[in-house]
Amino acid sequence: MPSFTPAEFLDRLQIVATIKPEPVAIVAEQPDGPTIPLSEYRNEMEQSRLESVGEPGLFYDSSTTGSGKSTADIAAFQIAGRSLCLQPTHDNSAEVVQDCLAAGLFAAALPGRFSAGEKQNCWNTAADAAQTLGFNAVAAVCNAGCEQRGQCAQSGYLAEVEAATAARVAVGTHARAVHTGLASLSKGRDFIAVHEDSLDVLVPQMAVSAGDLLAAQTVLNRLLTDPEWLNRFGEAFTLDSDGETWIPDERRTERRDQQYQFCLHLANVTDRLIELAEAAEKTAELSVGEPVKEPPGVQPLLFELSQESAGDFIDKEIWPLLFAVASGRFYTLGVVINERNRDNAETKSGRQNDRPDSEKSTAAGCDRVAG
Repeated sequence: MPSFTPAEFLDRLQIVATIKPEPVAIVAEQPDGPTIPLSEYRNEMEQSRLESVGEPGLFYDSSTTGSGKSTADIAAFQIAGRSLCLQPTHDNSAEVVQDCLAAGLFAAALPGRFSAGEKQNCWNTAADAAQTLGFNAVAAVCNAGCEQRGQCAQSGYLAEVEAATAARVAVGTHARAVHTGLASLSKGRDFIAVHEDSLDVLVPQMAVSAGDLLAAQTVLNRLLTDPEWLNRFGEAFTLDSDGETWIPDERRTERRDQQYQFCLHLANVTDRLIELAEAAEKTAELSVGEPVKEPPGVQPLLFELSQESAGDFIDKEIWPLLFAVASGRFYTLGVVINERNRDNAETKSGRQNDRPDSEKSTAAGCDRVAG
């Protein structure tokens, strides 16, 4: 057993201390202003909801828990043509659906997708892999020739999505709105209620490292320069947007051109982001040019190719961020400088595949509301 002098022992000793907090006195104060009965307060809340139906805008309700916000929503749902209600969790969503059904309203919850367990509604684990890499599972797998699509559309995830889409009141989670986009989710809805903290729903934030940009650049460069992959445009994925109808030959050339042009734009955006991130000396806003609409069939190609480089990606937000930037679905885009590079690695397209020692990140505030 080693022996230490007192000084050596103290040098090796780590002390972890938990500091006891000071006592805090909570004093309840009588609120200012007149006191009104809860029933009257709830009536006023309900009236405000009713008056907001058909009036475009954002309306904020800071009422406390238990004050009756959900009940007021029901009144608005009853006079609105079609509504959307967003809740923090699936359990919250299920409660709202039951309340709506009890009030005689056709409501359904936008489902989570489960490939195993009691709630299984998906039978293709490739959808899990796509989601792990940041792709939209429906766009990358379901609408790209999934062999289980028939079962899914009849009694699985796609059937549940269709039921919620058709419902007079669709109920979903905050995460669903962020992932799908609030503009897309609320299309055709006359009244939208977002409960609890709504900031991430209205203005989602995404951030990725410079290294993830380089990994995406490598994938895009191969897609656009490798003859084997160039031949995949418009051919391997010839399904229409519903995932069931084969595209006629005369439309294949058009689809191929749309897919290629978008991927070329996506690669240019990625190159531009890397250049701006590497050249930035301080935190700054970025500009990357005009947006281009994403056509169907792009995500299956990028997902399949990204699987070969999955280990190079640290954050699954890289592809959603690039798609948002390329298609213009953001408010602001900026580079945040945490630490300067220790070398001057070249990062331009086609000349450097190694990840630089960088702590920079690119961040975007997505405009998912205006779409």
